[in-house]
Amino acid sequence: MRGVKRIAAVTAVLALIGMLVLAGAPLGPSTSSVPHPSPSSAVTATSVSVVSNASTGYPPLKGNFSGPALLSQNATHAYTLNATGGPAYSSSGTAIGTITYFVSIVGTNTTGVNFLPSSGAVPNGTAQADLTVTSVVQTLSLKIEYTSVYRAENVSINLTYTIHVVQPYVLSGILVVGSQSVLAFSIQLSLDGRPVGSIAIPALAAHAVYNFSYDYVTLPLGAGSHTFVLTLPFPHGQVHFANGQQSYSVPFYVAGAPPNYTYYYVLGVVAFVAVVLISLLYVGSRRPGAPR
Repeated sequence: MRGVKRIAAVTAVLALIGMLVLAGAPLGPSTSSVPHPSPSSAVTATSVSVVSNASTGYPPLKGNFSGPALLSQNATHAYTLNATGGPAYSSSGTAIGTITYFVSIVGTNTTGVNFLPSSGAVPNGTAQADLTVTSVVQTLSLKIEYTSVYRAENVSINLTYTIHVVQPYVLSGILVVGSQSVLAFSIQLSLDGRPVGSIAIPALAAHAVYNFSYDYVTLPLGAGSHTFVLTLPFPHGQVHFANGQQSYSVPFYVAGAPPNYTYYYVLGVVAFVAVVLISLLYVGSRRPGAPR
């Protein structure tokens, strides 16, 4: 009888452990069921701004940094720096001093990543510089400092701009021109039925055959099947793709993350321990002279 009670007690404890395992967040659904970011949840911010505290005698220093938040590997792109106010501007808004900027880069591997010029003046409230990235897929943080100076007075503000360097989806194709030349135009691009951009094509001569290539930049797509559709703006066939049509589709598949089997491993260990303990208790209760 006492052996049965022991078995019941152990079973209750193991049931409690099982419930705790089921409730544990790290041992929940496999990671393959968690969707990756889709284009609709991609980074859409193209600028960031900051304003200093107000002060008597001059307007607050305002700074802005703008440009693409997504870049393909090995890309170079221009970014705009804007800053006004602070001691460099009078209370009426007239520039009487200078505003300068300084940009530093933080990332996993910034070798070969350059923001040029990394420092300089912001004449008339605006300046431009180029960011060049490498083939390393990573997230970069640009640390921007603006300083407004007039005589012995200076005010500085700081802001951070995040840029994702991603591997692009490369789309390529062949265009065939009919008997008449065409002016520059754009191929419309959609992804899974949603317009996502356009591909610029230069003016083409009659009977020309033109090869194009385009890098589509986005954060990783969700696991599963996807389709790009490229559509020409010519309803009467002045230009067509190599397949003779005005549009063509590019289906592709994105593999999901490998499943997380931790949950099943833990349940297996719990079940194994339960069997062993119950067996030991049962054998112990059957020994000659064991209390019952």
